[in-house]
Amino acid sequence: TSGMRVLRLGPSQPTSNAGITAIAARRDIQDPAVVRLLLSAAADRAEPTSIAVQLSVNGHAVATRPIRLEPSDSPAAPADTTRVRGSLTHSLRSPEGGLLLATLTADDVLSSDDTAGILLSPPPAPTIVLVQAMRDELASDASWVLIETLRALGPSSLTQLTAVEARDLGIDAGTDVVVFDGVDPAGVRVGPDSAVMTFGVNPGWEGLSIEQVERTRGGFVTWQRDHPLWRGAEIDTIRWVEDRVLQLDATAGSPRVLARAPGGPAVLLDDRGGVRRLALSFRPARSTWTTHYSFALFLANAIEYLTWSGSGNAGVTLTTSAPAALTRGDLGSFVPRALTTRSGETVNVSRSTDGTWPLGQFERAGAATLLSESGVEQPLWVSLLSEEETLITAQ
Repeated sequence: TSGMRVLRLGPSQPTSNAGITAIAARRDIQDPAVVRLLLSAAADRAEPTSIAVQLSVNGHAVATRPIRLEPSDSPAAPADTTRVRGSLTHSLRSPEGGLLLATLTADDVLSSDDTAGILLSPPPAPTIVLVQAMRDELASDASWVLIETLRALGPSSLTQLTAVEARDLGIDAGTDVVVFDGVDPAGVRVGPDSAVMTFGVNPGWEGLSIEQVERTRGGFVTWQRDHPLWRGAEIDTIRWVEDRVLQLDATAGSPRVLARAPGGPAVLLDDRGGVRRLALSFRPARSTWTTHYSFALFLANAIEYLTWSGSGNAGVTLTTSAPAALTRGDLGSFVPRALTTRSGETVNVSRSTDGTWPLGQFERAGAATLLSESGVEQPLWVSLLSEEETLITAQ
């Protein structure tokens, strides 16, 4: 019929699409401040291609990496020659937690699958018990430096006990770290999940003892510089009054020697069996270490290493495919009151009886924001992560 026109809607030619189809992050078991990111992507293209991926944490760019996409089989499309897939791994240091975003720089049909995010869990605030021979105000050495340094690390609680109190009362089973400063841990009840640090005493490990050697002053002569406990620390000038060393026999297994004094091991780490234990042959309060910057670094590194769970998920990913809920571990000290979605809708958020904060199911991928009672904002990202939607060819 005259006057009728046929108009094509959409692009004049089929246009390809690329998108992120999976994202995960885990903390390194040896250095939990390091996040190891795994990213998968796909595109409806026949030829291999490389796409740049921009990575950011809390809005700050941290890296740009290429991801190579090539033809490959998949359970959904065996011997698929019209789609390409690939993966990328990247390590980054993020001890503070926050929102990690990965963004493909491809110019394609669908923008909602170009960015994926993970809310990195903040570092836990550990509970610490410090056991000393006497109250620090009665001590004649630098014991107070240890106490103040531990307090400055921001633990959720720091409890000071004398040796007598520790033996009479025991240590609460929920304690994250127990520090024995010049106090023999024998006879003190410690929970099986608590990490233990001992300074200048026999740590009580099987096959391990502490012995005096002939030298009158000790000091570090070698240390495992690449271990996370020594990150940022230089300890070659540190000296202590009594030169004791940790002696191992055939039944001691294989704890790692992290530092040596002239007479033998000065710092040992045992992380077998899932619970980490650290032993020093001397008391920092009877050394020059407490006046050196590296002491605070060492304590911070040690508490971080002993309490963080490596190899576990580093955070939570929110998607459009399932209802979302956040835990205390996801949020740290942040307590949400409301949620603003990408569409601008604001809904109240409250803690449920199981201890989580349900957010409901998101209808659209993109940015969202949590708001606390005090008005502090926590950015979120809702990811699509659907290979089926990414690989729908535009017609």
